[in-house]
Amino acid sequence: MGESADTRGGEQFEIGLFMDFSQFEELERRVLGVIERFKDLRNRNEELQEKVHRLEAEIQQQSAENERLLTRCEELQGNQRDVQKEDLIRQKIQTLLSKLEEVK
Repeated sequence: MGESADTRGGEQFEIGLFMDFSQFEELERRVLGVIERFKDLRNRNEELQEKVHRLEAEIQQQSAENERLLTRCEELQGNQRDVQKEDLIRQKIQTLLSKLEEVK
């Protein structure tokens, strides 16, 4: 009887160790999963940072091109015909020509 009580106590101890070990294995599995997820996220973060740098460089290039085009538009607007000024000049020339005709 004494042996069977000791044996049962030993079995209970082994079952307790087995349960603790299975919990440890579960914890290990979860930690390894977290580590893998961390690695994936770190790699994704690096990819996104590279993309951000490429896009920032592209934005700088586009901004420079926009500035160049705005400057060109302003130049073209400055060179654009001013119909009102042309009419005024035409009228003055006609007036002067009329006065010259009177002098003849």
